[in-house]
Amino acid sequence: MSSPSSSKPAKSAPAKKNGGLLIPLGMKLRDEFLCPITRLLITDPVIASDGHTYDRPAIERWLKTHSTSPKTGSQLPTKSLVPNITLKRLLSDLLSSSSPALFCEDTGSGDLPLQRVKLVKENVLVCKCLGPVESQWNGKSFRANVQGVIGGRRRPKEETEGRDFIQFSDATVSRRHFEIKFRSGSFYVMDLGSAGGTFVRVVKDNEVRVKRGMMVMVGKHQLVFSRPGEESEIKTGVKEASEGDGTVHNPDFEGEELKAKSHSDDEEEDEEGNTQVPNDYNANLSLDDEDNYHFPSGLSCKCFAPEGTPIQGKIYPVTPSGATLGRKTCNSISFSQTVDSNVVGLDSSISGEHAHVSYKGGSYYIQDGKNGRSSTNGTWLRLSPMHKASEEFEITNGAEILIGTVRFHCFMEEQVVEKDVETDEEGGEDYEEENDLSATVGSLDLRSEGKE
Repeated sequence: MSSPSSSKPAKSAPAKKNGGLLIPLGMKLRDEFLCPITRLLITDPVIASDGHTYDRPAIERWLKTHSTSPKTGSQLPTKSLVPNITLKRLLSDLLSSSSPALFCEDTGSGDLPLQRVKLVKENVLVCKCLGPVESQWNGKSFRANVQGVIGGRRRPKEETEGRDFIQFSDATVSRRHFEIKFRSGSFYVMDLGSAGGTFVRVVKDNEVRVKRGMMVMVGKHQLVFSRPGEESEIKTGVKEASEGDGTVHNPDFEGEELKAKSHSDDEEEDEEGNTQVPNDYNANLSLDDEDNYHFPSGLSCKCFAPEGTPIQGKIYPVTPSGATLGRKTCNSISFSQTVDSNVVGLDSSISGEHAHVSYKGGSYYIQDGKNGRSSTNGTWLRLSPMHKASEEFEITNGAEILIGTVRFHCFMEEQVVEKDVETDEEGGEDYEEENDLSATVGSLDLRSEGKE
């Protein structure tokens, strides 16, 4: 990579306007700060085995279908990538100081009208995979900018309107599984009607108000809340077994993955392979109606998954005195059974005292852990029934989500992005295009080193 001093720098520092850094007319970002593949400002600089630096998302997409260097065309020795920390720090320092060394003269525009560019800061959502180890995403990350992303096992046939597609090969991920959106300064996740579900982990010490139809997962078991007597009216999309007689059909059951079927074997699939369900499927629960949070006759909790557990279909009443959930037999909702005087655990992923339900102010609340101690594997909220699109759920900084069984830690990063600006015909003051940050064409990661 050539030194930034090898080209003639701008004669004066670029102007700051409306909180951004305005690139002077007749100037452009130096080539060494642009990705050779996209020709856009580098977002996450990494060095490939050809010795050249690329933007991580761009080179990772390239390596999925190529084994050659995008820069030279030569065969790559390996497909490994190494973070270019030096370039990352250099860019951060230059941007922080508004250094003219960021730019050089734009001599290749000829008689074409010059387009001014402004560098502004914005947040991006980073989703880092925490497992399972067999997932191709394990240890890797994807990013969602203000344009959002769509994820699944099959790229949609329709246009994604500038949104990146996040490809999965995991069996628990549907062809078109989830979407992350950005609006009003926040990121939101929604399920697109998957089979395996999209889940959000309950934050430590956070009480979640229970709603009719709310589905939670502890370990590998999934439960749905309702009012007593209406358990059959709440549809989960799973073809449920009737309440068992207490017999342990498989003492070693560990519920390795959800193997439940749709609530109707006669449903048709659309072109994307997603099951179509009636529009009024749990429609009364889709609205944030205050009535759905009231349980005048107590609360009912029903286990509906995974298929094969001996407690599938079992209903647990919850009174205002509350309830505890866990593997120990002393819990109100116990994930163990006694066979020949021996206690048999149903799910090793569930802690002894995993979660608890409390009643206060006329409402029920569920919280992970008990007495200040959290569970090992967490308590998770399922966003929607099988094959039913969910409402949007806000992703807060530090949140964890499950896409099928693939787990991600989500956090915000501050980035610098390029945005087009225009000038009036008489060369007066600059004004921004009348649109939002969807005009973004590149980004630069400014997070501190070592932060994941």
